[in-house]
Amino acid sequence: MGNNRTGEKLTAKQYKATESEASVEARVVAYLEERGYEVFPLGSEVERGYRGRSRRNKPGTPDLMAARPNHAFLLEIKKAKGGRHSPVQRARQADLRLNGFAVFAHESDGTDVIEQLKEFMR
Repeated sequence: MGNNRTGEKLTAKQYKATESEASVEARVVAYLEERGYEVFPLGSEVERGYRGRSRRNKPGTPDLMAARPNHAFLLEIKKAKGGRHSPVQRARQADLRLNGFAVFAHESDGTDVIEQLKEFMR
């Protein structure tokens, strides 16, 4: 599947346990796109908006939005091992849920992100 720093082969389970947030996010996007979702990055980076004014999402805004006709949800992705949601992210997720948004918050608990996502989407 992959190699560790000493060049030894890793099993699929070992490899997934070392995945970066970007790698986990790429797998999630591929999984959702295979199921007909459009996936949009959100995050809180500063962008240039209308008439050159800077625009920024609220702190704690989830990383992605997945949408297809009549169904959409927000996703917060963490690296496979040791990724934690900040208190600001937790508060934002709770606020979004209170306002009727579906929010998937990946937990780095050793369970594969795709398995967590499948459970969320049931």
